Amino acid sequence: MSVYRPRGTDRYVYEFQIGNKRYYGPTGTTEKSAAKLVERAARAKIEAGIKPDAASEMTIDAACALWFDEVGKHQPSAKNWERSLDLIIDCVGASLKLKEISTATVAEAVRQRRLIPMVTKAGSRPVKAATVNRQVVDLLKRIMRRAEIVWGAKSLQRIDWRAVRMTEAQPREREIADEEHERLDAALRADFRPFRAFLSTYGVRLGEMFFAPADVYDVGGQVSIRIRDRKDGSTYVIVLLPEDGRLMLARKSRAVAAGLDTVWFRETKRGLRPMTYNSIRLALRRAIKRAGLSDLTIHDHRHDAATKITREAGIAVAQAQLGHADIGTTRRYVKVSTKDRLDALARVKSRGISRDGSSEDGNSVSNQSGGV
Repeated sequence: MSVYRPRGTDRYVYEFQIGNKRYYGPTGTTEKSAAKLVERAARAKIEAGIKPDAASEMTIDAACALWFDEVGKHQPSAKNWERSLDLIIDCVGASLKLKEISTATVAEAVRQRRLIPMVTKAGSRPVKAATVNRQVVDLLKRIMRRAEIVWGAKSLQRIDWRAVRMTEAQPREREIADEEHERLDAALRADFRPFRAFLSTYGVRLGEMFFAPADVYDVGGQVSIRIRDRKDGSTYVIVLLPEDGRLMLARKSRAVAAGLDTVWFRETKRGLRPMTYNSIRLALRRAIKRAGLSDLTIHDHRHDAATKITREAGIAVAQAQLGHADIGTTRRYVKVSTKDRLDALARVKSRGISRDGSSEDGNSVSNQSGGV
């Protein structure tokens, strides 16, 4: 298999041979890695048309390329899907055929994925069970299902997907009380408090908080912020309350004048100094410790915002604010407290009383007041 750029153009073409026939075509991309995906997908489609049960004979390398061409590249987080497919190829083996994939094969791929650490801004850490399930088990299941239903594979082995899934930790459901917010602010340096207030109100991830001045904009008096470089590769927009919008525009103006690449800065004797991910992370962790909130994490600010927005305006609004493509993700962030449930029950009961005119003891409200 081969991809190359013909003389005089910056776009790749593919060229390969199956049997005695040579195939050639454009990839439409200037990136070699993307061109290879197009080539593998083209080869898989051609083989599927000329070989009996070719889908079952397809290698995992070709199947991943074809799935990306038909499904993955059309998703908002296409880059994320591409990375996950590369992981599957590494963990399963590029040359293994779909018909050879068994429950044991998937279990071994899960084991291999667990050996690859997650690399973040704060360093590397062991990969979480939920990440392994999403990147290996769930994605491989989608590919195998598409091979059977769409590509016509007839010789695939039955896989016990439930048996190979890792047990996931229960998601944290931590709402921050008003008194805890006060303790955090008291434990935090004054120049970091506006950052934490924004984090808590708008529910933005810590790593996404360092937006550039150019991403703060005003349209007809409504100040908004474009959040880029998210962990799924997507971009979304949050709208600000009027007062916060005015403060953010003022920050933008000062950041631009100082030549900073973020609107978050501290005032020092040497002028404005940009805040960094690591400095904020350290300051927040120290404040949490000083406030005596050992069971709290920085990410709980996002959970807290999601819960309170849902309580006030419903889960659809929280989904839009947090930028979740799937509302099921938002549900995992939202905590329903005992008070929420009791308040809801009281409202339901109140509506029931107003409909049938009965009091709590079952007597008519009109009878209690002397009515006929």
